[in-house]
Amino acid sequence: MTIIKSWIRQLLTPPVFEGDEDKTRIASLLNTISIVFIVVTAVGTGILMVQNFTIDNLVIGIAVILLELAVQALMRRGQVKLASAAQAFLLWIAITYMTIIFGGVRATTFSSYILIIAIAGLLLGQYAGIVTAVLSVIVGIGMMYAETRGIISSVESNMIEALVAQSVNFALLATILYLATRNINDALERARRSNRELQAFQTTLEQRVVERTNELVARSREMEASQRVTFAASETADPDALLDLVVNLVRDQFDLYHVQVYLVDPPPTAEATEGKRTAVLRKSTGYAGQRLLKRGHQIPLDRPSLVTRAINDGEPIVVNDVNVDENWLPNPLLPNTQSELVIPLQTGDGVIGALDVQARTPERFTPALTALFQTMAEQIAMTFTSAELIVRTQQQTQALTQLTTQLRTAVDVTERVSSILDPNELLTEVVTLMQQRFGLYHVHIYLRDGETLKMQAGSGEIGQVLLERGHNIPLDHEHSLVAQSARNRQVVTVNDTTLDSNFMPNPLL
Repeated sequence: MTIIKSWIRQLLTPPVFEGDEDKTRIASLLNTISIVFIVVTAVGTGILMVQNFTIDNLVIGIAVILLELAVQALMRRGQVKLASAAQAFLLWIAITYMTIIFGGVRATTFSSYILIIAIAGLLLGQYAGIVTAVLSVIVGIGMMYAETRGIISSVESNMIEALVAQSVNFALLATILYLATRNINDALERARRSNRELQAFQTTLEQRVVERTNELVARSREMEASQRVTFAASETADPDALLDLVVNLVRDQFDLYHVQVYLVDPPPTAEATEGKRTAVLRKSTGYAGQRLLKRGHQIPLDRPSLVTRAINDGEPIVVNDVNVDENWLPNPLLPNTQSELVIPLQTGDGVIGALDVQARTPERFTPALTALFQTMAEQIAMTFTSAELIVRTQQQTQALTQLTTQLRTAVDVTERVSSILDPNELLTEVVTLMQQRFGLYHVHIYLRDGETLKMQAGSGEIGQVLLERGHNIPLDHEHSLVAQSARNRQVVTVNDTTLDSNFMPNPLL
């Protein structure tokens, strides 16, 4: 019983063909028609057997049922069109046979053919319906001609035969109505589904258009901001002012949390020196930046961090969630950093530093924005290098100009004093000219007298006061640059007297 129930359940369930909705729909219609025809055949055969048992009726009934099962087998193997054609032809043969057996052509015959034409159209399309209609008309005319010639008997069928014929027509009509209704419902459902899919597609398309438009607008704004930064940087000749301008413009134009620039010390162009290279913070934004700069913040290049990775690898480092990156170094002064991008500043000589930008939100730095920052960093690095070169050139030019002026001044002083024969007048003129021509604070000359250095000339009023006091310095004085130079007979240069322990301060100077 279980096997029979399973077989009946399988027979009643139409096959489903994934990815082919039309094939599945036709298979469902065909399955319904086939089951109805099997039931009608079985019932009709049973009625005829009860009325007048003949082996012919039984054989025909069994043959029709077997043919229907063959149609089912074809359909379930995927041969839906072939099974549909076989089904339409089998129905057509059955109606034709019943017309001949039950006594000639009647109105029910034509209505049965019309129903078969409709079924053929549903299963195979309008062309199959036309072919079935033409075939039915030809056969119908042939049977009417045969009936007039007496080839087919026109004797009225008895009540049982009429009931069977009407039952077949009713079953076919009910099937057609059911299939037509379901077809219409399926069509409406497909239309509704297509409409929903179309609306969903339109909504998705509109969202994509809006997102793409917003993305293009954002890209355009970012590119404009980048151009403003690079243009402003190109107009600044001072390297220090350039970096200060860059970090503040980048922060404001891109609405970032914090921006800073590190420079490598010693730079790549410097000769090898002892000690480790470090990334020294050169410019930084906001209050946190001021605190970091005041501390002299720097990171050794051998210490793991985003900045050192970017400098050592020469590649941008993007962290869209700093909380999950093991190389990220938290800064107590910047507690709101959620994403960070570090771009190396590269020139032909190597990586000179890094541009570090931080945002308050994660996923801030998209690939497009990273590429834009990389291009901008390259331009900033070239501009900074050019500005530094210009400044160094200017400084060297100024130094050469100053040296030339000083040499000319020295020659002039020598020429002026060469004609003076009085030693005291000579020394006085020398200190006065040196002070004036070289822009000095004070000049004085000492001459050795035994173990004492006596002041012989001094510039300005202070020099006169010191001369009147008879100012002198013992030759062995430990904290006197003058005594040290005289003892060692060497030039002594001190560019910051506050840092030299041998400097002896003078209250008048």
